Amino acid sequence: MPKTPHPKDSIPTPITQPKSYNIKVNPNTTDNQASETYQLDSSGNQALGVGGETRGYAKTKKDFTRSSAEDPTEYKAMSASDPLFNTTNPYVSDKNDTRNVVGDRGLITRQVATYEADKFLNLNSIAEEKYGVGPDKKVIGISIQADGAGVTSNSGFLNIDYSDPRVQRGLSDLEVSDFITGQMDRHNGNIFIDPATGKVTGIDNDLGFPEVSRDTLMRDVAMNGKMVTGMPRMMHKETADKILAVDPKEFRKALSKSPPKGGPTPLSDEAIDGAVERLKALQTELKKGNASSIQVVNAFNQNTYNAAIQQQTAAFHKTHAKFGDKENAANTPLNQLQGNREVRLACEDCPKTSYLGKIEMTKLRNQLTPQTERMAMVNNGPQANRVANSRDVEAYQKMNPTQRKAFDKNLAELNKLESKLDSLKKEVGHLEHPGIKDRITSITRGGVKTALQDDLNKVTQLETDIANSKISLQQKVDGVVPPPVQQLPVRPGLPPPKVAPLKPPGNTTTNTNTVQQGQGNAPKKITAKVQVVKKETGRVTVGDGKKTVLTEPKLDENTAQKNKTMVGELQSKLQKRPSVRQMAPELDHSHDQGQGNKVGKKVGAGVGGPH
Repeated sequence: MPKTPHPKDSIPTPITQPKSYNIKVNPNTTDNQASETYQLDSSGNQALGVGGETRGYAKTKKDFTRSSAEDPTEYKAMSASDPLFNTTNPYVSDKNDTRNVVGDRGLITRQVATYEADKFLNLNSIAEEKYGVGPDKKVIGISIQADGAGVTSNSGFLNIDYSDPRVQRGLSDLEVSDFITGQMDRHNGNIFIDPATGKVTGIDNDLGFPEVSRDTLMRDVAMNGKMVTGMPRMMHKETADKILAVDPKEFRKALSKSPPKGGPTPLSDEAIDGAVERLKALQTELKKGNASSIQVVNAFNQNTYNAAIQQQTAAFHKTHAKFGDKENAANTPLNQLQGNREVRLACEDCPKTSYLGKIEMTKLRNQLTPQTERMAMVNNGPQANRVANSRDVEAYQKMNPTQRKAFDKNLAELNKLESKLDSLKKEVGHLEHPGIKDRITSITRGGVKTALQDDLNKVTQLETDIANSKISLQQKVDGVVPPPVQQLPVRPGLPPPKVAPLKPPGNTTTNTNTVQQGQGNAPKKITAKVQVVKKETGRVTVGDGKKTVLTEPKLDENTAQKNKTMVGELQSKLQKRPSVRQMAPELDHSHDQGQGNKVGKKVGAGVGGPH
């Protein structure tokens, strides 16, 4: 039996080294988490991400001038990042125009800083981003794989229930994080949602921390598909409390950390100043209480969903009115709109009031698009690849020194028990097929059979001790990283199934070694006692000699009466049925007691002979 591994052996390094991964060209840049050139897969049981993830996507440092960007992908990356910078001509589109000559734009720095900022704010809404070292010894950026799929992708539109409170909360928290970091590329493809858990994650985060204001960025109508106008309009109370608790000075320090030596350009003072000022503005607005433009809610539900849709619908109608649509009257309900060019343009160009509203506009536009041009519906998304003990890895990193000490002690005891069990099973194997040496050595233990039974009992006890040790270890992990809760849909109107109590079977033995007992999610220790149920006594005899009386299940009057009637009918039929002696006198050998062979021969002759 292999020993339970220690999670610290799989904990990722702060800066991923080449020996920790295998790198290859990304086989699919259309549906993967990011359209990056390289895909990284960890080697062995080494995790790349703090959650035990084993896959990531690599970005290289962009260090070139516009005129030297011969690769269309590199040129596209430069053009996309133009609005980040306070240049005299930020929207240069001519590839040969070298007026805006720049070197490394710090895109890797921006993606890592976005994750670090989100972690500092304790929002958990951004995919893990970290530095690494490429095979050429140069610094690279690594985006750790996230669970789920993009709201839109090359496969289609993610068809889930966006009114789900978990999804609403996740989208809202991501919106808050993106507002502070100034993210300008949060289109629907960069919003991942896990249909199994409702977890929302922002991916592809290198276009944050602009050196210009959000108002300047929003002058471009193209940003309406990527950014929300103004501050978030709705926020969970827990999130609001987290934002109010942040010290702007400490936040500035966290953003001022330098990248690795020889790595990308650090964040500029202008980029950091912008993020700190947006944080302060958000705190100021939240402190206004009831007068604030931000609605702080205790929970997301159908009402919050409806409110978000109403805000987005109002923005849609205002934009739609400008297009002079002759087929649809002003303020036509969304579910009554006739699909045409004006409506689809309004869906795309209208200001977005929330990420939820932005997604619903995309959904509406798709519904009003001709059938042959619509996006397909996608109902699920893949889970990130992880090491086998991924929750242990994540939990161990979050444990305080006292928790780690207790975990280490528990795991050391478990490994010791596992080693003993391995040795004992080898001994059992020898005794099951004993040689001369085994027979001689077992004499002092009462012989081979006695020694074998003794070792088998020890195996049972060790397996029980190991199971209890694993339960104790799992409880330590669950106390730090709670197990994921899968909330499966329940069809309305169906009551929970009723399970009738069962009578104990007669003369059966139950080995409780293999049964995990407990209430809810809190497992209890397993005992190695054996219980014997005896039908004739109606009692359960337990290994310690104690007895527990089993009561018969009570039946309601109707069921009891039906059973009584049924039994009476069966008894009546049996009484009317002729006996064996009456039907076949030649088979009556009641006088031949103790002469089974004679009876058998006569019965056989009667059955096998001619009829």
